[in-house]
Amino acid sequence: MSESLRKLCEQYPSAIPPEVMQSDDAMLQATERLQLADLAKKAGVPVTTVSRVLQGKAGIPDPVRRRVLRLARCEGALEST
Repeated sequence: MSESLRKLCEQYPSAIPPEVMQSDDAMLQATERLQLADLAKKAGVPVTTVSRVLQGKAGIPDPVRRRVLRLARCEGALEST
């Protein structure tokens, strides 16, 4: 398990059920959910908002969109362009 994944698992211990740890695909999905949860917590917005921003969907206020994108870049979840 990578160091960053271990830290996320410690921060959100109930987010990854034991059976998920058995599958690489399920583990990747769980990791992505944890990264979204971490970004959402830092941005002070719901996980769904972070997901919508990263997917480029409409309906998110510009200040929120900028905050989420800035955090995503700083956290390495999004390439800087």
